[in-house]
Amino acid sequence: MILWAFPAFSILGLLFAYSIKVILSSKTLGYTKFYLGFAINIFFMVTLLEAVKFDNYIYFGSCPELIDTYPSIGWFALVCFFLHTLALPVKNDFNWWWKR
Repeated sequence: MILWAFPAFSILGLLFAYSIKVILSSKTLGYTKFYLGFAINIFFMVTLLEAVKFDNYIYFGSCPELIDTYPSIGWFALVCFFLHTLALPVKNDFNWWWKR
């Protein structure tokens, strides 16, 4: 179950983080908006780091040696970890369809 659920939840987390980036980004970006987006991304990054480093999954509990059995989960978590670093709000206006 973890083999399909972990990537699905990770992709949903990335979509949520990037939608928060679009919603919070504006030319009047303040500290409150930035730190809110930062806190959301840190939460997801810590859960991905715990999955890779400690085999501890937020929804599934501890699954020892899962990364050793399926190394693709570890690589996927690493890629998602770095994609979350790019999801911080910026001082730019995004004109996407849900912000019109």
